[in-house]
Amino acid sequence: MMLEFRKLVPSDLTEIVLQPSQRVQYGLPLEFDAEQAEALAQEDAWTAVLDGRVVCCIVIAETFPGMAGLAMALFAENIGPAHVKLTRFARWLVAQSPLPRIEAVAQAHDAEAILQRFPDIDPYELLQAVLVQPTPPCRWAMMTGLQPVAVLRKYGALGQTHVLFERIR
Repeated sequence: MMLEFRKLVPSDLTEIVLQPSQRVQYGLPLEFDAEQAEALAQEDAWTAVLDGRVVCCIVIAETFPGMAGLAMALFAENIGPAHVKLTRFARWLVAQSPLPRIEAVAQAHDAEAILQRFPDIDPYELLQAVLVQPTPPCRWAMMTGLQPVAVLRKYGALGQTHVLFERIR
């Protein structure tokens, strides 16, 4: 297994064959046009190549220059044992970023079902309840050093539950 990391180039975003769970983000099909791909390549953006195949693109896109960035990771199918190295690299990327704030948003289990059963639950308890069994995206965000801070209810085009994660320096 030969895994290498390199700066992302725009074609990486069209070359990667995404896991089915990542083909839709925030309820919308995930597609990049040439302009978007070029813009993301200018950010703190990296590609992991496994045996010649693009298996992961990781980006920290500055939302407020020098102050805050939004982190995202796109995974191909069948990354197997490379997952550990990808996670370590992402954790390093988050830790070494000079940005004071890094955020990520990850799809989570349905908060509305919890609220139907416990309508008086406070926001902190709701966050804990949503993360009792974290989804793979939430688990990965935590493994990269990001902390869960809020439940985003009815978020995105399909009104799904997501969790906001952050790293504050």
